[in-house]
Amino acid sequence: MRALARTDWRNALLAAQWARALPVERAAPLLIEALAAWQQRTSDGRGSRRVEAELVSSLEAQSGRRIGHRLDWWRSWWDVRRRHGERRIDTGGQTALAGPPPGTTQFFGLELYSDRVVFVLDRSGSMDEALGSAGRTRYETAVEELRACLYGLGETAHFDVVVFHSGAQAWRGKLVGATKIAQREALQWLEGQGPGGATDLQSGLELVQRRGTDGSLSWNEFDADTAVVLCDGQFQRPSSVRDWLRENDPLGLLRVHCVQLGTQADSRLEDLARATGGTFRRIDP
Repeated sequence: MRALARTDWRNALLAAQWARALPVERAAPLLIEALAAWQQRTSDGRGSRRVEAELVSSLEAQSGRRIGHRLDWWRSWWDVRRRHGERRIDTGGQTALAGPPPGTTQFFGLELYSDRVVFVLDRSGSMDEALGSAGRTRYETAVEELRACLYGLGETAHFDVVVFHSGAQAWRGKLVGATKIAQREALQWLEGQGPGGATDLQSGLELVQRRGTDGSLSWNEFDADTAVVLCDGQFQRPSSVRDWLRENDPLGLLRVHCVQLGTQADSRLEDLARATGGTFRRIDP
C-alpha cells in the first residue's frame, strides 16, 4: 500500500480504492498519513483533489464516520480507536459531517471537487431552446454555469472543454492550467460554437482522455480524473454505458458527473454517473 503516498495520482487512487478491502486496523493509519501527504501536495499546487476525496471516502467506509477532509479529526478518531477500541468512540461531535473542503465548486448545483477535469457539453440543435425565465437558451445557460464553475476551481486546477453534436471538438485536446486567461479563452471558444446537429455523446466522451495514433488508451497516461457531462436529451451512442466503460476505463480511474437538461430523460446518463461513482442531476425547464 506504499502507492497511497506516491506522487502519481493514478496509483494512489487505485490504492485508496483497494484499501477498503483491508482490516480497519491496517488501513486507517495508512489512509490518514496518505491524506496528510496529499493535502500538503495540494497546498503546494502538486496534489490531487480526487485522490484526497477517495482517501476520505475509504476512511469513512472503514470507520462508519462522516468526518470529511478534517485531518486533525481523523487523527483524533484513530488515536481513540487505537487506544480504546470502537466501543469507546463518541458518535457525536467531531464525527459529524465537516462540510465540503476548500476548492469545491458547483455546476448546475452539482458539487465538484477535482483539479483535473474535462467538461463535456451538448451543443446539439435542441440546446438552442430556452431554459427558465431569463430568456437564455440552454446552451447560453450552460456557458454561464461553466463560467462560475471555472472560477470556483481556482488557478491551480487543470481543465479542458469538449462540445459534442453529430461529432465532437475539444478546445485544447489536453488539460491546461485554469488561469484567468485560459478560462477567458475557453469561454470565448464556447461562445463561438452554436447549437446544431444531432446528439452523439460517445464522440464527446472519447475526447476526454488523450489517445494514441491508433486510438488506443493507456491507463498510466490518463490526464483527467473527472468528467462533467451536460446533455439535454436522448443520444445515439454509447448504446451500453457499462460496455463503453469496460472498454475505455477498465480500472475505474474516471469519475463522471452528469447533468440532464429538460424532461427528455435518458436513463443511460444516470447509469453513466452511477457506474463511475459520480452524481446525476436533472434540471427541469
